Parts: sequence; structure tokens; C-alpha cells
Amino acid sequence: MACASAALNKMKFYLFLLALLLPLYAFAAEKESAYERVMRTGIMRCGYGLEMPYSYKDAETGEIKGFFHDYIELMAANLGLKVEWVEEMGWGQFPTALDTGRIDAWCTTAWRTAARAKLADSITPITYQPLYVVVRASDKRFDNKREALNSADVKFVGVEGQIELQIAQANFPQAKTIALPQSSDFSQAMMDVDAKKADALIVTGVIFAKYDQANPGKLRRVEGIPPVQVSGEGFAVKAGEHTLRRMFDNATMELLETGAIDRIVKSYNMPEGTCIVNNPAAALFR
Repeated sequence: MACASAALNKMKFYLFLLALLLPLYAFAAEKESAYERVMRTGIMRCGYGLEMPYSYKDAETGEIKGFFHDYIELMAANLGLKVEWVEEMGWGQFPTALDTGRIDAWCTTAWRTAARAKLADSITPITYQPLYVVVRASDKRFDNKREALNSADVKFVGVEGQIELQIAQANFPQAKTIALPQSSDFSQAMMDVDAKKADALIVTGVIFAKYDQANPGKLRRVEGIPPVQVSGEGFAVKAGEHTLRRMFDNATMELLETGAIDRIVKSYNMPEGTCIVNNPAAALFR
């Protein structure tokens, strides 16, 4: 009887110990890093935004295309990974998507900002993009007068969650801002300037060139004012994923140093002075 009681107590002890250890095991499993997940599955789950020429959907096939798409696919192939373009989202949403593990990487360009750095780590940029102040073609108020833009009488427009509005606020704090919904296409901001709903906006050279080609003579860059910012264009991973970031950094540098990025960018016929490849010797490849 004593032996049976001892055995029962021993069994209870082991069951109690098992009950303690199971949650710890589950917690450890939940803490798998993005790097470990990518290496285990061989799959890089990409979130993306739609913005010509970085990444966009083919109107006929629905396939993702663009020079960032081509870069990500080539880099992943060199790493022995498969890319899954799992979720389209806005630029204001991707840091949270990275932080919660919905995606392994944000695979469209993302400029570095202090606010984003809390949740997202940027990869080495492959290109640099100048940002300009754009106004109506007939509006001469600000030519050679940068300070005139910093006035409560001036309205800047942009898309909520995107960086252009933050750049406007940082450079022209006295000016007013109009935020369009996150679902808005950036071309709507340019149309609002044309329609006199706003006076100005901050826009990249490549996006403005695309709009100007479709709407010639409607808007123009303010004359006599240099770019308000020149931003590096790279993709992003979750903050703290140092091993994953280093792997992508090294794979990206290989593509920059071999001229692969230069060839990809060149194939998209970018307007002059936009999407400047992040390699001082890039001209040697041309």
C-alpha cells in the first residue's frame, strides 16, 4: 500500500512538473525569430505597397512587377529563398505588420525615419531619391523663395501615414497640412494641387515625372529651391532582427557591387536625376 502511495505521489510530481514545463515550451516556440522562420521554411513572406515603378500589379495578369520586385526576387534567389508576396498594405501599416510577424519583410521602398525605427529596421538602400516641392504650373509665389512656403497661408497635401507630409511639417512648420486617407493614390494629392484644394506637396522626382507625363503642364517643381530631402530607398525587417538584417544587407551589397542593381534600374528607363544607384562607381557598369 505504501509503495502504491509513493508511486502515485511520484506520478503526481511528474504531472505537476510537466504542467509547468509545457507553457515554457509553448512560449519558446512562439518566440521563433523571423530569421529562424525564414531559414526553416526557405520562404521570405513579403508585404508590399503599390507604387510605380517600385512595385505594381500587371493590369492583365495581376502579377507583381517593378524594380524593387526584381531586386527582391534576385536577392532571395541568391540566398536560396523563395519569395511569397503575401499582403498588400499601406506604408503606414507595414511597421506593425513586421512587429506582429504577419510578414517577414516589407519589400517595397521604405525611407528611414525615427518613428519607423521603433518597429522596423532598414536594409542598405539600393537607390537614393530626391524629393521636391511641387506647385501649380502657374504659381510663381515660391520661386527662389523657400521661406515663403513656411506660412500659415500655404497648404501642403499628402497621404496619411506616408512620409511626404512629415517632411513638409519638418521643413515648413508654419504651413498647414491636408491628409488624404491612407487608401488614396498619391496622384490624388497632385490632382488636389491642380484643383487649388492645396498649394503644394512634397513628391519624389520619379513620381512627379510619371504624373507630368500623363498631365503635361499642370504642375511643376518650384524653381530655385533644391530638393528638401534625398532619401535612401531600401526595404525593411522587424526591429531587432539583426541576423536577418545583416544577411539581407550583405546580399544587397553583392548586387550593388556586381552591377546587378544598376542593370535592373536602367531597364526601367528612370527619369534623369531619380533613383540614383547607391554605388559611387555605378557609372563604370554603363
